[in-house]
Amino acid sequence: MPVQRCAGERPEVEAEKHLAIKPLAPVLGSSKKELAMGHPGLRVLPSTILPRDLDGLSLPTENIDRYARRIDYMRISITDRCNLRCVYCMPAEGVALAPKAELLSFEEIWRVAEAATAIGFKKFRVTGGEPLVVKAIATFLTGLRRATSGAQLCLTSNGVHLPEHLETIHAIGIDRINISLDTLNPDRFRRLTRRDGLDRVLRSIDQALELGFSRVKINAVIVPGVNEDDLVRLVGIAETRDLDVRFIEQMPLDGEVDGGFLGADEMLRRIGDRYPLESIAPEDNRQAAQLMFRSPKLRGQVGIIAPRSRKF
Repeated sequence: MPVQRCAGERPEVEAEKHLAIKPLAPVLGSSKKELAMGHPGLRVLPSTILPRDLDGLSLPTENIDRYARRIDYMRISITDRCNLRCVYCMPAEGVALAPKAELLSFEEIWRVAEAATAIGFKKFRVTGGEPLVVKAIATFLTGLRRATSGAQLCLTSNGVHLPEHLETIHAIGIDRINISLDTLNPDRFRRLTRRDGLDRVLRSIDQALELGFSRVKINAVIVPGVNEDDLVRLVGIAETRDLDVRFIEQMPLDGEVDGGFLGADEMLRRIGDRYPLESIAPEDNRQAAQLMFRSPKLRGQVGIIAPRSRKF
C-alpha cells in the first residue's frame, strides 16, 4: 500500500513547486498559524516535531525495539498503481486504488524521510505498485535523495519502464536497483503479467549493470505448474553478470493463482543439481527469511526469500 495520510488531512500543492526541501521553522513555542504559514498546504499541530527541529537535541544513534532489533530501514510505497497484472498478485481487472487525496504528498514523504535519517535510519527503498508509473518520479527521487543524504537509497521496479529512466535515476544518486523477472520466455511473460515487455525488462537489467549501480538484483516468483522450469534458467543470468538472483516463495495475495508454492528446500535442490551451492551469510543478519548462496559457476549470488517455509 502507498503511504497514506490520516483521515481529514488535505493534499499538498503540486510537488514540482516544492522540489527544494525548505528550512523548517522551530516548532517549540510556534503557533499553529505560524507553522502553517511556513508550510503551505500542510496541517501541522504545534506539538509536532519536524525534521530540522531535531538539530541540537540528544537523540539515539540507533533505534532498538524491545526485542533488541535495530530499526534503520524504511520502505516507501509511493503508489498502488501498476502497469502489469501479474496473476499471483492481482486480478485481471486490477484492484481498488486509494484516492489520491488520502496519499501523502511528495513533500510530506520527504519530511518523514528526513526525520528518519536524523534519528539513524540508514536505508530507504522506494516501491509501489510500480514506482515508475508516477509521472513526476524524477522529482520525487531527487527530493528524497536530498532528504536522505548519507543513507542508502534503493528502488524496486518491474523493469518495463526502466530503460527510459535508468540514466536519470543513476544520476540522481539511487544506489541499488531490484528488478522483477519471473521468466525468460516471452509467451510465459505475457501469461504471467497479462502484458508484453520482456525485452524491455531484459534490456533494463543489462543497462543497470553498465551504468554501475552498486547492486543489481533480480526478484523472481516461481508459480507451481506455470514457470517452474524458469527456476534454473533465471539463475543462469548470473553466470555472466555480476548480480543477485533471488526467488521469493509465492505469497497468498489478491491474484488468481492458488496452487500452493514452491518451497525453499525444493528450489535449492533443483538449483543445486546444476550449480553447486555454498551457503553464505546474508548481507544483513536480520534478514531471517533470506537464504544466500554462492557458486563457483556464477559471478553473482543466489538468494531464497522463504517467509512461508521457514520460521523467523
